[in-house]
Amino acid sequence: MIGLNISGYSFSDLVNSSDILDLSYLERLNLVNCNIREIPRFLRNLGGLVELDLSNNKIHGQVPKWIWQLQSLVHLNLSNNSLNGIEVPVSSQPLDSLIFLDLTSNLLEGSIPVLPSSIKFLSLAINKLTGEIPVSFCNVSSLTILGLCYNYMTGEIPQCLMVELHISILFLVASNLSLAKSQVY
Repeated sequence: MIGLNISGYSFSDLVNSSDILDLSYLERLNLVNCNIREIPRFLRNLGGLVELDLSNNKIHGQVPKWIWQLQSLVHLNLSNNSLNGIEVPVSSQPLDSLIFLDLTSNLLEGSIPVLPSSIKFLSLAINKLTGEIPVSFCNVSSLTILGLCYNYMTGEIPQCLMVELHISILFLVASNLSLAKSQVY
């Protein structure tokens, strides 16, 4: 089996059963709006998983560090849940295959985590993030879409986001961020 989409079904009781199916060859898994309350543990054994969509569920707690060890993962959507944090992986650099990461509309707190250098789309909008936009964003040259609106972030927007990087869409609405005087044109 390469792809499985069982979106919209109540899957909450079966989500951590390893006896359901042999999913070892799964590349795409969509469990959207399935009333899931935690990130399924059986996912840690899906080394070939490329796309994972667990959006619009009731997932709480933290994004587990083992999710960053899914070396084939390119697309991760955990938006519209109740996640409050991200467990930092043991290595300082998260997986380099990840291109799309959507954590919109959760309860994430604290500062922005270290990003994979491969990321192109990142949305952390509608959370409770605080602090400044890390200057380390300047090292993520592939980033083209960045959503940070509706958080509690402060400080200046790094100049690289406005000039040096090739960001085509930047969402910063309702944040307490400001442009450096040298950035005002």
